[in-house]
Amino acid sequence: MRPKEPNTFFLNRGIRPPKTLPRFEGNRLVPLEAKHLRWDLPVINSSWELIRRTRGDGFPNGPLSRREDYRDLVVHGEEPKRGEAFHFAVFTPRSLKTLFLNKMIGCIYVYPPSAELDGSGQTGVPADADAIVSFLFSRWAYERGLYPKSEAFIRQWIRNDWPRETSL
Repeated sequence: MRPKEPNTFFLNRGIRPPKTLPRFEGNRLVPLEAKHLRWDLPVINSSWELIRRTRGDGFPNGPLSRREDYRDLVVHGEEPKRGEAFHFAVFTPRSLKTLFLNKMIGCIYVYPPSAELDGSGQTGVPADADAIVSFLFSRWAYERGLYPKSEAFIRQWIRNDWPRETSL
């Protein structure tokens, strides 16, 4: 079996995330990596039904094991280095300074338009799109009204701060 070919859509177009990551509602974005496992796993496992309903790509099917989430986070940490996709963790303001008060509240994912995310073999995006953007938030964040605010923030951030040929 041949290994999966890397998706070079972003790399070939010179699309990289902005160097400065913004704040919204006081929350900070950081590149998502395997070192975030201790915060990511509780977000996914405490909110998986909500995430599955709001994210729209069938992920996750249920609670994840530490091993499953770790493997996923390793991939999320490696893809940006190859220019294949970009992933961001969303942390509450105090979390980056005081780890024991940390609260990871969600993630933002930016994939090339040719990415198949749900196992269907289809991307479901317009032909002129430059990216598929999806996000997930914890039940805690959702119950505090951050889901609609984050959607508006992400649309504005992608539209205003990301380099592109057409529209992200």
